[in-house]
Amino acid sequence: MNTLRNMGLFLIFSVLTTLAQTSLIWDPGTSQTGTEVFVNSDMSAGLHLFEITTTNSANNVGFWRTVLNVESGEADLYISTSAAITTNSYTEKSDTSGSDWIVRSLSPGQTWYLLVDSAANSDWRLFAGDMHVKELTWDPGSAQSGTEVYSHPNTREGSYLFRITTTNTPASLGYWRAVLDLSGGNADLFTDPDANISPNNYQYKSDQTGSDTIVQALTAGQEKYILVDAQEGASWSLFAGDIHLTELTWDPGTTGAGTEVFNNLNTDGGHTILKSQRSSRTLRHGAQRSMFFPVTPPFI
Repeated sequence: MNTLRNMGLFLIFSVLTTLAQTSLIWDPGTSQTGTEVFVNSDMSAGLHLFEITTTNSANNVGFWRTVLNVESGEADLYISTSAAITTNSYTEKSDTSGSDWIVRSLSPGQTWYLLVDSAANSDWRLFAGDMHVKELTWDPGSAQSGTEVYSHPNTREGSYLFRITTTNTPASLGYWRAVLDLSGGNADLFTDPDANISPNNYQYKSDQTGSDTIVQALTAGQEKYILVDAQEGASWSLFAGDIHLTELTWDPGTTGAGTEVFNNLNTDGGHTILKSQRSSRTLRHGAQRSMFFPVTPPFI
């Protein structure tokens, strides 16, 4: 019985070692979709084995990525430091529907084996290497919808990584915001101090339907990573920085409806927060944004 089991394991290993193993070139991370990309041309169902050596480059952020972009059909991703990798024996896997993404801590000089398990008639691409990180400019908070805004150029599915350095400005209130504005489809927002950020690994998240906002305490000079996990068809923009405030004039109370009135012209859902040293009241008109209004009463 043990002999038969050993023969079975040998056959599995033999099948894998006779796969057309392909060596990948380390991707420099200069593009979200990779530049050193293997494009599959075999439409039959089966296993595809790859090998890559981790590299210490100028672009590394302490982590590396393996990305399986599935254009149509279905394929799953497995990685291991062993050449005997199978769909049942691996270090890590991603078998979600559609494209797959695995992020690992970077130790240069290691050999990793990547296994793609592809369904028939699947169109997919594979690459591995440095994380692609887009730098954001700190938003000064001078507009509710931001002025230093990244507008994503397409509606492709994917996980998009950004980095920003927190900044202490005259407009700072001790907090900062990351805002994901959705004009179509859906996407979720995550933040973390490390680049090893994913929908399963984060410090803060906002995954409600529609636009998302995360507000955190501000400590200047910190690097923060922001991840947008976008579904296919999502149209979105992103900014991060100071919280936007609008100054209100103290109302004298001469009429029931008020004379010093802020008229909201923004039809998006959100929160409008009015703050006074005498009293604090909140008017809620939705569930997506926050607007802050400081009021200093006159001395009477």
